Amino acid sequence: LPGVEDFGAAADITSNESREQIFSGGLYLQDRLGFYDRTFVELGVRLDGNSAFGVDVGLQAYPKFGLAYNISDLSGWEDLFGTVWSNMRLHAAYGQTGQFPDAFARERTLTAIPFRGESAPRFDNPGDDELGPERTETFEAGFDAAFLQDRISLDLTGYYARTYDAILNVAEQPVTGLTNQYRNVGEMENYGIEIEWNAQLMDYPNFRWSIGGNFHTFTNEVVDIGTLEPFTMGPGGHQRIEEGRPIGEYYVTHTFDSSGDGHHDSSERRYTGTTPYPTLDGSVNTRFNLFGSITVSALADWATGHEVMDWGAQWAQFNGLNRVEFPIQYDADGNELGEFDYPDTIVSIMEPGDYLKIRNISVNYSMPASLINDLGISSANLTFAIRNAVIFSKTDLVDPELSGVAGAGDLQLGGVTSITLPAPRQFRLGLELTF
Repeated sequence: LPGVEDFGAAADITSNESREQIFSGGLYLQDRLGFYDRTFVELGVRLDGNSAFGVDVGLQAYPKFGLAYNISDLSGWEDLFGTVWSNMRLHAAYGQTGQFPDAFARERTLTAIPFRGESAPRFDNPGDDELGPERTETFEAGFDAAFLQDRISLDLTGYYARTYDAILNVAEQPVTGLTNQYRNVGEMENYGIEIEWNAQLMDYPNFRWSIGGNFHTFTNEVVDIGTLEPFTMGPGGHQRIEEGRPIGEYYVTHTFDSSGDGHHDSSERRYTGTTPYPTLDGSVNTRFNLFGSITVSALADWATGHEVMDWGAQWAQFNGLNRVEFPIQYDADGNELGEFDYPDTIVSIMEPGDYLKIRNISVNYSMPASLINDLGISSANLTFAIRNAVIFSKTDLVDPELSGVAGAGDLQLGGVTSITLPAPRQFRLGLELTF
């Protein structure tokens, strides 16, 4: 009631209580060796233990090995390339890492729920005594190069990662009456390249200009899911795990022409060929310095190769608001029947996820000593910055990068927007003084 703030006076009272205790511990050993200031070797191992592991799973060892060689330190390199190619380093590395299961995921548990005025027990987590960590091994190799007396740098790395015993939330047989259980059943591989570059374009006493950026590619494939049949996940079961396909590839209802008359008269679930996460992304940054006291910088990034599901369109549909134009449906004789209804064509709420974002624009003014030293101030910097300045995208959504409504136990792959608020555009003015 207005004016009443007591908890007990509410019309509906919902309470919840939970307790969680988990133990994790480990040991990490690493050493770096250098030979003739040219060859460098890194060796390491990590031992991890966790109370979420199954009772028969002990400490897990994750080794690592790295090698780097400064080929530009060889005699004759400078004579051959001069200042044009000033530095070249080759590097390669191999390592393993692991991801813990959730707390109590190995335990068979019961839970209590209210039922007809009484507290009643029911099955909760099925449990798995052999549940262990998800293990990933990664190999990467590449080079770091610098040109024109280090005014231009280029770093390129190719990587390949394979995940074993991936922890997936697997449905139990319906006859058991049990819910989903985390199990070590998956095997996946990721590979791609990473490129990073920087260039000092101008370097004068009163004007300096640098530019840089990076570029990434990402490819994923589910290699093995054991004896499991392909299964769906995510909100509404619209992301799917199947051998030979990217993890979480969209699996949604499409319209199609079953009679061959050129009109769509039916629908079925199939893959879209896109994922909820980008397969290509990168960024660009630039920085200007004027007269040694004014610095202007900006950062933009982009991503492509994925789709976003406008899950908010479903909530609108429930309320009789159609913000998506669904395709026209025909019968087998080619007669128009009106629009397909949701969810007969969920592909209609798929949007391209491509975007370009100007993340930050900032201007910094460093006040000259002649203005501040008499005040006992050693340095003063005035900064104006805009964060999340501009979004360019192909989608009609507010922000194609938003993610939401992933259910409990689902992999957090993104690509589904609902009622998640976007990051606000911020204008910041700051003054930093050093005494």
